[in-house]
Amino acid sequence: MLLQDYRDTVGTYDRIVSIEMMEAAGEAYWPAYFEKIRDCLVPGGIAVIQVISIAEDRFEAYRRRPDFI
Repeated sequence: MLLQDYRDTVGTYDRIVSIEMMEAAGEAYWPAYFEKIRDCLVPGGIAVIQVISIAEDRFEAYRRRPDFI
């Protein structure tokens, strides 16, 4: 097991587990977050991404004033 900032990760892995990082990274960083996951997975590797979500009809209001969901 390796615990570190995802931006500092180097190398490739056959499995990646990410727990509540979408909320922590923030919407502006989602592209870089997913790019890093893609770049660190070997071909055929598996990523498990656990997130807390919000109802789509409430997302725009949340986007304007993000807080802890």
